[in-house]
Amino acid sequence: MNAARLRALRLTVAALVLATPLAARAADRPADAPVPDPLPSYQQCYAQAPAQVSNVAAACRGFEKFGQDASALCRRLLQDDAACVTPFAPPVERREVAAYQSTWVHRALVLQRALGDDLPFREAQWLGTHNSFNAVPDGPNDPPPGLSQLDSNQQLSMVDQLDSDMRSLEVDAHWALDPHTGQDEVRLCHAESGGYGCTIEGTLAQGLAPVADWVQRHPGEVLFLYVDDDLQNHAGHEAAAQVVEHAFGSLVYRSSDDPSAGDRAGVCRPLDLALTRAQVLAAGKRVVVWSTCEDGATTSSWNDLVFNDGGKFEQTTSSYADFPACDGPQAQQHYGRTFVRYYEDSTFVSALATPDGDHIDAPMAAHMARCGVNLVGFDQLLPDDSRLAGSIWSWAQDEPSAAGACAVARASDGRFVAVPCSGRHAVACRSGSGWTVLAPAVAVAAAAGRCGASAGAFAVPRSGREGALLQAALQRAGATDAWIAYTDTNGGWAPHDGR
Repeated sequence: MNAARLRALRLTVAALVLATPLAARAADRPADAPVPDPLPSYQQCYAQAPAQVSNVAAACRGFEKFGQDASALCRRLLQDDAACVTPFAPPVERREVAAYQSTWVHRALVLQRALGDDLPFREAQWLGTHNSFNAVPDGPNDPPPGLSQLDSNQQLSMVDQLDSDMRSLEVDAHWALDPHTGQDEVRLCHAESGGYGCTIEGTLAQGLAPVADWVQRHPGEVLFLYVDDDLQNHAGHEAAAQVVEHAFGSLVYRSSDDPSAGDRAGVCRPLDLALTRAQVLAAGKRVVVWSTCEDGATTSSWNDLVFNDGGKFEQTTSSYADFPACDGPQAQQHYGRTFVRYYEDSTFVSALATPDGDHIDAPMAAHMARCGVNLVGFDQLLPDDSRLAGSIWSWAQDEPSAAGACAVARASDGRFVAVPCSGRHAVACRSGSGWTVLAPAVAVAAAAGRCGASAGAFAVPRSGREGALLQAALQRAGATDAWIAYTDTNGGWAPHDGR
């Protein structure tokens, strides 16, 4: 274990020791007592700290980790989320996850995700979390936390993350000694290669069991499971394959399920970036596993199960501009050609290593959506997280409303608005990857013919990048808005521009 990680673990152990009297005091607080306002976030702390303080990022991050760990221990002891809010970190309350399901943000993200189901993976967008498994267990029946979990990337369980509209989860799988059994097991922990740093954290099987149950209960959803592979050898890969098989069974879209695989079962293949979520669902599957191949194996159970993650464009950053500047021309050459992933790391160890930090805030999430980032990996996701709303590029606030069963896209921000189908508007047309807006205004019944005569197909944007391109076309045409091929039919919004 390196020195930075050891220092971080010592600090978080101290935080847990100090948290015990906090939990006792919380138990004595009246149920109707006001919840204290949290102190500024890590980024705000960094901005406000005195200039003479050395390694400000690590100091601010360590302070927040103290609050997170203390609050998690309190929730574990008392099972009273409201009583365990600390003034050191954002509040975590399970009831907020359930309440999130009735919000406009959730509804808009559900509709937006469905728009992307027909897009190839090279263009589709996913919301996900980074090191999804790495949270302090706070349930009454959860095992005690391992040391690496005390420097956590997340505060919600993986199931709560899924219920908060994440559709990509990342897990670190290590082939390492399990202190409970005395045998090598596929461990789930945030550690160095070879499992150095794993202590009493659980196994991959324990981590995936509740995720598999969620997948079973959500038949219309596709999970993109990103496995960071430290499985070491053939035995580790075979054991991991058995765990994934046991968890998801026939719901895994295997490498060998790809029509182009032929008879090459067991051969690790790159992810087919022409694949769509709709095709995965049509094949009766719901899980795509993305990882590295087993080195030196011509064929293996692991290689048959996963798609090789090689060739991806993967970055962390602390800045990202809006469309069309995005992350610059050098990075932009990868968009639409390979799989683009941006993520952040909120651990104390990360702050020690990179004092300037990396993070994704709500404006950056919005910019990444409009620029076409395929996968965003959030840390410290919460159900009232402003980055969720920031990731919405499609519907305007509180839309779709009951104003109508047709939709237009606005020039002011590119957002969709529900309107009566009896109106007259300009028309949004797509040809290849380009967008054109045709005026003058026509009835919606004439929109498809208007496009087909000169500008491609009457269409609706399916990704944030397409939405940004359409907005630019609206502004070029001088139109206020334009019809898009998106209607409310039988109580559900659906596109009618088959891709």
